[in-house]
Amino acid sequence: MIYKTPLFEVPLYKFKASKHAEIKQWMLDTVCPEFEKNGPNEPSRNLYSSYFPGAPKLDNGLFSNFYAKDIGSFLDKAGFSKFHQWQTKLNFWYNLSLEGSYQEVHDHLGGPIPISYAAVHYVMFDKTEHVSTVFYNPLESILKSLQPTTTDQFRPNDFRGFQKVLDVEEGDIIIFPSYVPHSVMTQISKKLRITVSFNISVYEKSAYE
Repeated sequence: MIYKTPLFEVPLYKFKASKHAEIKQWMLDTVCPEFEKNGPNEPSRNLYSSYFPGAPKLDNGLFSNFYAKDIGSFLDKAGFSKFHQWQTKLNFWYNLSLEGSYQEVHDHLGGPIPISYAAVHYVMFDKTEHVSTVFYNPLESILKSLQPTTTDQFRPNDFRGFQKVLDVEEGDIIIFPSYVPHSVMTQISKKLRITVSFNISVYEKSAYE
């Protein structure tokens, strides 16, 4: 008998935002009027985002409070001991997308304090019209260099599954390691899609301060 088991895993956490309704209303009241008045600030992608110049930045303090309970629960689940003094650094931005919007493949690795995790909160999301984040196997380039054939019908199982699209709903938060490549496919719906993205750095104070 031959048994197959994975050696390692790429962790991904999915749960409901505890203050989803409050965050959504804040976005509708504060950000959407600016978007309606000014239009996309990244016109080549039909995107309005505080990640790019030309859109008001989010208040990190306000949004840290919005997500404090969720991030605390995540850190517990991920195994960060409550008996150790961890430092956290958070950075938030929003993305408002319409027909034609997209995001190329990228990761969230950065410094000087390493970014440990990236997160997406699906603030306004219709799963019948919108597409979730697309993830790419971090080992894709290695696996493709080793694959015995490029003909899909003959490709062995160990050389498949380079991409995965998550099943998410409005109100979901996903958190994943910053090294995982991901993208957003071109939106074909005219219906507004809103996400809040953020980076989470977790570290010992003595390491970087």
